[in-house]
Amino acid sequence: MKSAKICLVVLGVLALAFISMPMRAQNQNQGYPSPDYPFPGYPPQFAPSRTSRALPTPDLTPPPKFKKFKYAVPNQYIVVLNDDAVSQARTHVERRTLVANLAKQLAPGAAKIPFVWADALNGFCVELPNEAAAIALSQNPQVKYVESNGIGSLTNTDAPEWLDRIDQLNLPLDHSFTSNRTGAGVTVYDVGTGVNINHTEFGGRAFIADDEVVNATQPPECAPDTCTWKSATDNDCDGHGTAMLGLIGGTTYGVAKSATLGSVKTTYPSNSKDCFEYAWIVAGINWVTAHHNDHPAQLEVANCSFETAPNIPDIQYPNPVPDAIRTAVVGSMNSGVNYTIAVGNENQSLDDPQTQRKTPRDVMDLEDGRKGALLVGAENQETDYRLVVYKADGTIASGST
Repeated sequence: MKSAKICLVVLGVLALAFISMPMRAQNQNQGYPSPDYPFPGYPPQFAPSRTSRALPTPDLTPPPKFKKFKYAVPNQYIVVLNDDAVSQARTHVERRTLVANLAKQLAPGAAKIPFVWADALNGFCVELPNEAAAIALSQNPQVKYVESNGIGSLTNTDAPEWLDRIDQLNLPLDHSFTSNRTGAGVTVYDVGTGVNINHTEFGGRAFIADDEVVNATQPPECAPDTCTWKSATDNDCDGHGTAMLGLIGGTTYGVAKSATLGSVKTTYPSNSKDCFEYAWIVAGINWVTAHHNDHPAQLEVANCSFETAPNIPDIQYPNPVPDAIRTAVVGSMNSGVNYTIAVGNENQSLDDPQTQRKTPRDVMDLEDGRKGALLVGAENQETDYRLVVYKADGTIASGST
């Protein structure tokens, strides 16, 4: 189990799909003067109630219609169309055909269009001759925005499995884990590195749902995929995806030991990290959404524990946070898929407006008032403070959140 994000997401998946742990008011003070504060022993800023605090005042500045990333596939852009560009009342096949036709109309000449999406969002990925063409396309009234097809990665660090913290509300821990849900009837997808479905922890419950990497063109910024053991039953050359699904539903240490476990592969190992295009992530989320639209009665959860590269802003394009992935996640949640999202390993606050957030907090709440994605961070299981690991020289180690 190599990543802090591996153990982060188990809590999120459990909270969304498998465990019911109602928050009971407790009128004890233990250092906090208000009798209404329901979590004694927790500093208010790190208490379990923090995810239900009032959100910061939203920024009402209209988002830019064109966004450029420093780390991106050359001359490739993600085009997101207006929500009403295609009627959602049509079938998936009809919507995709209409979006494909729009893409051909909007793209100049014989531009290559490697991806078309019509489920999580209406849009496409296109190769354009230059940035000027992308800016011109963004000004079309049928286009919501255009952004670079950025490149991201996974960062792996060793971390323990903290199952003990997720089966009880109150501290101290009892040093045991009791699962009160099996996950039977729920399908959980990991959007990541793939899976080895033959692993003994899965007992035949794992499957390869989608692989966006196998037929994709390798980005020139990423090293070649040198994995030699890929097969029809094992497309995880990193191990991260298999470990994630093992913690979610493995027979020994898994939380939901009867869940069906699906892999949506969107990244591959490259130079000791994992490389992906933002378009691959959008495509994977779109696949999950399309599947759910075809099987609306199926309970489905998707886990995302990747991070976008630190695309440094410049004067002309000051906001480097990608919108296409967020738009896809929100669209997928609106279709009925639940999401857990790792918030990153940088010891940063989601409430800090100056922080270039890896996961924008506004995906937590949907426009109709329903709760959206559950954002999950690593904590010290003994205190519920954010986990901060210091090196010998006093600097914060990778893996702190």
